Amino acid sequence: MSHMTCIAVLICAIISRLSNPVSSQTDVLVRHYLPGWFEAPSSFEDYPVGQIAGETMTIINPWLYLQRMGIFKLMEQYTQGYFNSWGYNNTGNLLWGLPLQFGWQMSTGRLNDMAVGQSRCTGSPCVSPNSWWADMNYYLSVLPFLGALKAGLFPPLKYPVYISKPADVSDVVKDKFCTSIEECTEKHSEVIKHWAEFFTRVKGGSEDDNHDVTIALMWKAHTTSILTAQPLFTEEANLLSLPERKFGVGWALLVEFIAATYFQTNFNETADQQTALPPRILEASDKVPFIPDFTAAQNRVLLVINLFHSTNVDTNGLLLKVWQRAMCSPEGRAVGRSILESVEDDPWIIARKMFELLYVMFIYPCEI
Repeated sequence: MSHMTCIAVLICAIISRLSNPVSSQTDVLVRHYLPGWFEAPSSFEDYPVGQIAGETMTIINPWLYLQRMGIFKLMEQYTQGYFNSWGYNNTGNLLWGLPLQFGWQMSTGRLNDMAVGQSRCTGSPCVSPNSWWADMNYYLSVLPFLGALKAGLFPPLKYPVYISKPADVSDVVKDKFCTSIEECTEKHSEVIKHWAEFFTRVKGGSEDDNHDVTIALMWKAHTTSILTAQPLFTEEANLLSLPERKFGVGWALLVEFIAATYFQTNFNETADQQTALPPRILEASDKVPFIPDFTAAQNRVLLVINLFHSTNVDTNGLLLKVWQRAMCSPEGRAVGRSILESVEDDPWIIARKMFELLYVMFIYPCEI
């Protein structure tokens, strides 16, 4: 190969690299943090069509991993127009937090059947109704999706959507889930209402300068989903080991602290924070924060989650109430985000920052 030809090839390679550097890097990250994302349905036409009570319907089975992941994908795609200016290549979309959590749950085995000697999985990877994590995630996947449908996020559909309930479970278990907007609205009107309000705001494809309003709507819907789902799945939670159960319940509580800070659940922020979460299900023999096959950061985060939960229980919920009061102003939320971003490295930072929290609570007025 001649000298000039080599230079030409090199220039072409550089141009190719520069033309799409972030996108290719994003694809690598998506494959790592979101297993199955590229294989999941990308449109309603990718889902099967069948007869339900004599009516032709698009059938979505959220107990199949890829089909549930496809729900997230559809919501992310149809809100891209609104979030264009929030980050390159839609990485600023607040909805990334939902599928990232789902992908982490799958890759760490948390969606598997937790009942000894039973298997309620209809496909691989497993998404079992005997998994507390899978059941809780249902309220952060199917219910947001139905809220999006109610808000008119998607273009007119060829067929109405039917959501399959889990197979081979009792009617009592099936009743915790729903098949349509109408059924879910009847059972969980507040959850559907809040998600519909969020999607109504973002469906237009344009955005205003007040990001906080959008973030607040998303977190209101998110926390309402969790608070609604938790009391429904106590039996499933009891299938977990004690350390895993404490982590799960503590994580659900910590989300309320995170929500109060208006943390942006975009791709980069969420993926970065998620590396500190436990890489497998906790076993009965695991002693926090001394789990040898976890990183120091993962052990510290588990310690923090347990501390938040135990302190909030011991104070009858006062810790969360004080935190939420301190987060009612932009200045307070900035302090809160700083604390949560640092807690991975220093679990005791909250005690040292308490005076700063009290200061912003009394100095800065709450937003109306």
